[in-house]
Amino acid sequence: MKPGASIFGLALIASSNSQHKIKPEVQEHHSSADRMPHLLPPVTAHLFASIAAFLTAVIGLYTFYYRNIHPLARFPGPFLASITNFWRLRELWSLHLPDTLVALHEKYGDVVRVDPNMLSFRQGSAIPRIYKAGRTLAKTKFYDGFNSFNPNLFGTQDEEIPIPWLQVLQNPAVHERVVEEVDVVVENVGSAIVPIKDLETKLPYVMACLDENFRMNSVFTMPLERKVTATEGFEIEGHVVPKGTGLFSLNHVVHHNPVIWGKDHNVFDPSRFYDEEGEKLQRFLSPFSMVIACVSDEIWP
Repeated sequence: MKPGASIFGLALIASSNSQHKIKPEVQEHHSSADRMPHLLPPVTAHLFASIAAFLTAVIGLYTFYYRNIHPLARFPGPFLASITNFWRLRELWSLHLPDTLVALHEKYGDVVRVDPNMLSFRQGSAIPRIYKAGRTLAKTKFYDGFNSFNPNLFGTQDEEIPIPWLQVLQNPAVHERVVEEVDVVVENVGSAIVPIKDLETKLPYVMACLDENFRMNSVFTMPLERKVTATEGFEIEGHVVPKGTGLFSLNHVVHHNPVIWGKDHNVFDPSRFYDEEGEKLQRFLSPFSMVIACVSDEIWP
């Protein structure tokens, strides 16, 4: 063997041995790096599982408190209404709240929980108790919206005016009786000028039709909410409502209380207000939002 060749061969052998020693270290390094991505998903999954378990526990405790421990937990009502006010906001936004409350009171009774901290009362005697309580019950933030002038609050025409006569026209027997009373009482009914003095007392059945229409179709059907501010609470209809509770009595609900108006409360029947019994029912009729006076009382002749 030539000396140069032997030196060259020894160099090759040494190089080969060094490469064999380095490769395992490189492979081991790469194998550790390859394993790292596989360690992240279990850690992330554990984190999300912990967060989900925590949120579930919080929601569970929150729901349990408002359904079983809260001072208003004893009052019945929809499940969602007892844990969140979004239920009431949804009904208000849909404009279905008056009819929804009528159905809820028929299902649950005279007092219904419509919010985690709010109650609705159906009894006719609850109206003066709530709205004549003075400073015992404070107005809620609902009234803050009336502090700013809204040019769209009133219009130059009222599409609600024909509704009373629509109810009359849809009931032929009622319409016939109205026409008969007007023809008998009103003089010169076909002329351009008709005397209207004392017509309210001379046309009792026509006035009964108007009252029945106001009962069926209240002018204002937004809940006028009040809030209990007294530390000792507020007693109403045999219940002591704690401080901080909101409460209201919607006129549309009272107008459809079967205890007051009978099981046919959804039927247009002017005879309810035509006899002596009708005079007693007048105190439960409040189409212009309960015991609050109308602003036109001072200017109407």
